Amino acid sequence: MEDKTFMATFQAIIFFLIVMTVILIGFTYAIGKVISRQEVDPAADNAAILEHISPVGQVAVSAGGEASGPRSGKQLAETVCQTCHGAGVLGAPKLGVKADWEARIARGVDTILSNAVNGIAAMPPRGGDASITDEELKAAVDYMLQSVGSKL
Repeated sequence: MEDKTFMATFQAIIFFLIVMTVILIGFTYAIGKVISRQEVDPAADNAAILEHISPVGQVAVSAGGEASGPRSGKQLAETVCQTCHGAGVLGAPKLGVKADWEARIARGVDTILSNAVNGIAAMPPRGGDASITDEELKAAVDYMLQSVGSKL
């Protein structure tokens, strides 16, 4: 008697699986028909992809590839340095917040300047702008230290 019950249950399960397979195949076929009827504009898709992967900023180079003259410490601090030091990104000491700078000032201005030139932790060398000269970088460090009242 157990064999007949087992066979009936087994047949019912197999029948159910076959019916579900047919339903899923039909459903997949119907969805494929709907999707294939949609108009696809490859040019619009490519434009959207190019816009999505386009760079956020552009490199600006003056005529002849030469800088227009040395930038002041204030100019650099308010442009290049401000990117991280304005908000304290990744632990960068905030511009104008003395408490953030005290431990660094205690190690000496030469160490701060060396870290600015060579990079330290998350800070890239020269703040990520290789065009900054040593003179400009020193002026930027001096400006940032003066913003917290440090006597150089």
